[in-house]
Amino acid sequence: MMRAGNKQSARYAPIAGPVPQGLEKYVFRQQLTYSVDLDERGVFKASVVNDYGRVLFRINSEDDEEGQIWLVEDGFIRHARDVDGLHDYLISMGIAKPVSTLRIVG
Repeated sequence: MMRAGNKQSARYAPIAGPVPQGLEKYVFRQQLTYSVDLDERGVFKASVVNDYGRVLFRINSEDDEEGQIWLVEDGFIRHARDVDGLHDYLISMGIAKPVSTLRIVG
């Protein structure tokens, strides 16, 4: 139910949860790419890019004094190439949409 005074009508309310069958073609699916730029000699650099080439998120092991990836240290992802864990983190932070996809390149 939409409350009185809410500018957004129920007709255009965002879909929460799974998309109803038959309506998939009307939902914008954000397609993200996890691009590993460098992974050698203890240095790891990667970025998450959207369909338009805009960088949404960067990972750089050189940001840490010990050369570790903070997402791994804090338990958000299991390892540097954990696409599922990274995708869940990006959704929880509002960077990625729940209906988005994330694929790894490189």
